[in-house]
Amino acid sequence: VLVVGTVQEEDCDGLCWEYMIKERNIRPEFVVSTEPTDGGIYRGQRGRMEIRVDVQGVSCHGSAPERGDNAIYKMADILQDIRELNANSADESTKIKGLVKMLDPKFNPDHYEEARFLGRGTVTTSQIFYTSPSRCAVADSCSVSLDRRMTAGETWESCLDEIRALPAVQKYGDDVTVSMYEYNRPSYTDLVYPIECYFPTWV
Repeated sequence: VLVVGTVQEEDCDGLCWEYMIKERNIRPEFVVSTEPTDGGIYRGQRGRMEIRVDVQGVSCHGSAPERGDNAIYKMADILQDIRELNANSADESTKIKGLVKMLDPKFNPDHYEEARFLGRGTVTTSQIFYTSPSRCAVADSCSVSLDRRMTAGETWESCLDEIRALPAVQKYGDDVTVSMYEYNRPSYTDLVYPIECYFPTWV
């Protein structure tokens, strides 16, 4: 029996285990995770990934905003689409079908039963950043972080493609970049062990 107290779990779920498995060649037959479950036995968890959306604009003086291209306004349109992606139904008349669609065999034929067991995926905006020469100028860039929880049948590729396909993202074309974060912060020993911020769903 190996009992392990690990670090950086809140920042990067599973990084410590990635290191132990790859660098120390530890291969457990089974694992009991001590995440709090209110005394129940849990046999699955939705996945998680961290997505970044970057939007470019053109700055100009605030007294003549029409001469620039405000990145914050572009991001505002994108954020409305992200909110709809989380909130909408999967009805045929809905332009942006909500993430609840993965609980339907029509949209998730191979994994919908596991998805129903785990529950639907979600997406929310967790951070927002901008650049601007000053408070009296048009913003020339805007970025957001998205917290994406995934159910069975969703992958990091499908989640990135879903954001890239949003109407507002398509509208602004090459001015928008959708990517996944990489975690590369040092531990308390100063070790840096880079890993993509993607933590798969499991049942």
